[in-house]
Amino acid sequence: MDQEGPEDSDNLSFEGSAPYLVQFTSGETVVSYNKSSTFYMKMGDAGAQNFGEAYAPFSGGGFWGSLQIDGSHQLLGTMPHTSAGEVMLAQFILNHRIEAARRSVKVDGDNAEWADTDHALFVG
Repeated sequence: MDQEGPEDSDNLSFEGSAPYLVQFTSGETVVSYNKSSTFYMKMGDAGAQNFGEAYAPFSGGGFWGSLQIDGSHQLLGTMPHTSAGEVMLAQFILNHRIEAARRSVKVDGDNAEWADTDHALFVG
């Protein structure tokens, strides 16, 4: 934290240890960390600068949890429950507002109008 870095560096956003940071393809970030033997997660923006409230998904205590992206909208979180000799593991689904592409098209069998459509498409 005393090394040279960007001017907007925030070296003490919140207390915790053993952090993991992942980013979904849609831009949202998730940071996990341990505090008082509890695994916490926070959702953040695409720049990993602004994070929401902490969420503790596991009831058991342990150390050094981890995150892994599993596809475009899924995340796996894990942490050993040290006193029970178990591993806690959960799947989380990214639930965010999707801005679907919208346009007027000519129904003529030419798919060129759909070339810039992302994973969100509403037809109706």
